[in-house]
Amino acid sequence: MFSKMAELKRDISNIKRELSLINKDKEEAFSKNHEIGKLIRSYIGQIKDFRNKRDLLTKEIRGLKDKRKASNRKLKEKIDELNKLKIEKVKVLKDLNFKENPYKLKKEIERLELSIQIEGMPFSKEQKLMKKIKEMQKSYNESRVVIDINSKIKEIMRELDSIRKEGNENHELIQEKAKQSQEEHEKMIKLSKEVDELAAKEEEHYNKFIEQKKRFNEANGNLKQRLEELRLVEERIYNMRNEQIARRVEHETNILRSKEEIVEEKIRKRQKLTTEDILLLQRKDSEDF
Repeated sequence: MFSKMAELKRDISNIKRELSLINKDKEEAFSKNHEIGKLIRSYIGQIKDFRNKRDLLTKEIRGLKDKRKASNRKLKEKIDELNKLKIEKVKVLKDLNFKENPYKLKKEIERLELSIQIEGMPFSKEQKLMKKIKEMQKSYNESRVVIDINSKIKEIMRELDSIRKEGNENHELIQEKAKQSQEEHEKMIKLSKEVDELAAKEEEHYNKFIEQKKRFNEANGNLKQRLEELRLVEERIYNMRNEQIARRVEHETNILRSKEEIVEEKIRKRQKLTTEDILLLQRKDSEDF
C-alpha cells in the first residue's frame, strides 16, 4: 500500500507539472488568438473606411463623367451649329457677291463721313461723296446679315472655348479622383490579404487552444482519478493502521486480563504478590477509577 501510495504521489506530481505546461500553452494560444482577432477587427474597420472612400470617389467620378458627357453633347451641338453658320456665311457671301469686307466698308463709310464734316470742300465734291457713302451704306446694310453671322460665330467660339475648358477640367478631376480611388482600392486589397493571412493564423491558434484545452481536461480528469485512487489507498492504510492498533490493544488487554486473573487467584489463595503484581493491581484500580 505504501509503495502504491508513493507511486500515485509521483504520478500526481507529474500530472500537475504537465497541467501547468499545458495550461501555459493553452493560455498563450488563447492570448494570441484574442490579439489577432482584435487586430483583424481593427483592419476590417480600416477596410470599410477605404471602401467608403473608394465608393464616394467612384460616385464623384460617375457624376463628373455625366458632366463630361453633357459637355461633349453640348460641344457637338455647338460645333454643328458653328458649321451651319459657316456654311450659311459662305452662301450669303456668294449670293450677295460681296467684293469688300463689311468691316472695312463700315470703316470707310465712317472715314468719308468724318472728312465731309471736318474738311472744307466744294459742294459738288460733297454731293459726290454723299452719293458714294449712300451706295456704300446700302452695301453695308446688305452685309449686316454676314456681320450677324460673324457675331454668332464668335459667340459660339467663345462658348466652345468655355465648354472645352470645362471638359478639360472635368477630365483632369476624373483622372485625379480615379487615381485616388485606385489608391484606396489597392489599400483595401492589401489589407484584405493581410486579414486573410491573420485569419489563418487566428484559426491556427484557436485550434491549438482547443487541442490544449482538450489535453488539459484529459490530464485534469486523470489527476482527479489519481487523487481518488490516492484517497482510497490512504483510507485503506488508515483503516489498516487502526485495525493493527485495535488488534494490539486487544492482545495487550487479553494479556492484562490473564495476568489479572493470576493475581486475583494468588490473592484468593493468599499467596505472596510480586512487585509486578502490585503494579498491575494499581493500574487496574486507576483504570477503574
